[in-house]
Amino acid sequence: MIFRRELPNQSNQERSAEKKNIVLTWVGACDFSTIELLSALFGQNKDSTNLFFRRLISDGFLVRFPAEHMNRKDLVRIGSAGVAYLEKNMG
Repeated sequence: MIFRRELPNQSNQERSAEKKNIVLTWVGACDFSTIELLSALFGQNKDSTNLFFRRLISDGFLVRFPAEHMNRKDLVRIGSAGVAYLEKNMG
């Protein structure tokens, strides 16, 4: 677990924005990841973060893709909206 802290004054929107920053930075730096690994960053399983990641995918921040030569179909990479977001917010 890399990211897990309780901030009682933080709203759900603020937590979601912070999680989005972490996910996009991670996937941008690593080129791809799995939902399972990204969920583990927050100390949660992938079922607990399902809605969060579905929103990132449907909004174009992340894109699902199958891995050639691997038996994995749950990989994600950064989408065009994610690239634009990182350029705008991270420089």
